[in-house]
Amino acid sequence: MDKQLLAPHILELEHAIGISQVPSGLHYHPNGREYLYAVGASVVITQLADLHEQCFLCGHNADICALDVSTSGQLIASGQRGGNTDAIIWHYDSKSILHRLSEHDYEVAALSFSRDELLLCTIGSVDDSKLAIWDVSTGAIVSIVTVASSSRVCLAWGGMVKDFKQRDTVSYVLCGAFGSNIAVWEVNPFSGEVNEERLSAEGRGTLHRIVTALDFATDLQTIYCATSSGDVMVVSVCQKIIRSRTMLVSHSGLTAIEAVQGGLIVGCNDGTVTILDASLVRLSRAQLPGAVFSLSVLPNHHDELLVAVASGSVHRIRLPDLTQTLLVSDNHSAAVRALAFSGNDSALFSTASSDCSIRIWDTDDFRAVMTVAVRDAGLPLCLVYTPDVVLSGWTDGKVRAHDPQNASPLWQIDNAHAKSVTSLVMAPNERFIVSGGILGDVRVWELRSRDLVSHLKEHNGAITGLKLYSDNIHLVSCSKDRSFHCWDLRNEKRISSHTQRMGGINSIALSHNQTAVFTVGQEKRITLWNLSEETHLMQRDLDSSKLDEANAIAVSRDGNLIATGGTSREIRLWNPHDLAMITTVKGHSDSILDLAFSPDNHQLVSCGEDSVVLVWNILASPTFAEWQESGV
Repeated sequence: MDKQLLAPHILELEHAIGISQVPSGLHYHPNGREYLYAVGASVVITQLADLHEQCFLCGHNADICALDVSTSGQLIASGQRGGNTDAIIWHYDSKSILHRLSEHDYEVAALSFSRDELLLCTIGSVDDSKLAIWDVSTGAIVSIVTVASSSRVCLAWGGMVKDFKQRDTVSYVLCGAFGSNIAVWEVNPFSGEVNEERLSAEGRGTLHRIVTALDFATDLQTIYCATSSGDVMVVSVCQKIIRSRTMLVSHSGLTAIEAVQGGLIVGCNDGTVTILDASLVRLSRAQLPGAVFSLSVLPNHHDELLVAVASGSVHRIRLPDLTQTLLVSDNHSAAVRALAFSGNDSALFSTASSDCSIRIWDTDDFRAVMTVAVRDAGLPLCLVYTPDVVLSGWTDGKVRAHDPQNASPLWQIDNAHAKSVTSLVMAPNERFIVSGGILGDVRVWELRSRDLVSHLKEHNGAITGLKLYSDNIHLVSCSKDRSFHCWDLRNEKRISSHTQRMGGINSIALSHNQTAVFTVGQEKRITLWNLSEETHLMQRDLDSSKLDEANAIAVSRDGNLIATGGTSREIRLWNPHDLAMITTVKGHSDSILDLAFSPDNHQLVSCGEDSVVLVWNILASPTFAEWQESGV
């Protein structure tokens, strides 16, 4: 064994900022102390009392699209979409995989545990159209039937099928909705027999509603169905009919439903949460800042409600009056395109997202301490964060400045670039900023007056990166035109130009001593350059498949590490001296768009198309002697 470091550095996932909009994908754990939700390809278990405390269940390789927790909380089930469309049953205490269930194609559209936790039902997408019943103890298939699936699928287990004397039999009641069709199955786990009965409206009436969510009443004799038309339908389990009377709750449509003792709670597209009694009479209502996509009542106590909304926030509401509302967490709801730390402060970093917001996060508790929402400005593409100002470049061609303390707008540069501002950098002396545009322009602006100082135009494609040297004179810019240039800003001229063989350059970084340049891009390689040399000094493929296109590169402040991230959704750490790959980790479920090391070199932050911000701890592995002493 090599008596050097066993592995120079390890990345450990510290925290995930984000929540995937999985229907019925937010769950209060029965212990009352934690809640669960999906973030990309991971299941996250978070402490309500301390959001810093998170546990990650990582076993999927694509977005999780279905999530359920068993009655006792000892089992968790998650299903994904994509090529390996697996469902996974997790053991809560050990946080380990109990069973991996591989039967569906394309997507696990919905899944649900039976109330006694003995069975799990999974349903595939419309292209799969299979309903599978699984034995939770063994992971074996009990039965598979073909169903008329749709783009919206809902599932819920009821009680046991009754015989003519109203005694429980060995068969379970399972209800599912596929668009406007509602079916009830009687599932016999011993014979594998699954009998389906399609439901119709009572009498001669007809009801055509798209069901978005459903749940059994606490007596298990009634099923409440939320619909896209905004009303609640009631199904009689015994008679297997849809009651003709419905209750209109919201004209914008219903998205979530949960039955409670004596009634039900519904979430709506207009952001309202409404409590109805068993007769569908409205008792109370609360307004939240976004369409509700999931809600969960605290099991056993039923005095609190967790609600997740499409704007990215999770709220905790007191029941039954809905009068006390507490913000639990705030998240981006669209791709996070850029991030930046504030100077030498490792406690705060900022992010810019396609949800048209900019947020500043505190790494102590990972709460958003400042949020800027900009409307009618397109999308933010780049970001600069200092203790005094947050600068952002937008697709409407403007550079905007906001106060990082109170989020108020300070100033803006109109028509900074034709079309989009794609890159920004502030001078170390904070006297000027440099912006890059989608048409290849590089422009220098005096910060105090916002006057245009220089206009440099030699690139023929969008500017994808800008880096200023510590002398405040020299600048490197990279572009989709395959080249990067070094500029003398004082004399307003290009002093060197380098071009890679194929494809545009997506990102650029300077070495710690600013004597070398690192680039990544469509060539799917990481490249080391010296400005005095015409060709590159060193080059490495990002991966053996040559499929990963890196969108971002960052160098740690101490110069000991390089990080890259891109379309493979993997973060790779590299040795800057020989470009040897150190380690690879995967946490995102879509392309990584930006990376930044903390100023103290202890953490790496990544963001991507999956709307998620991941904070990674950088751990140095033990030396050989330390490893021997540990006795591992």
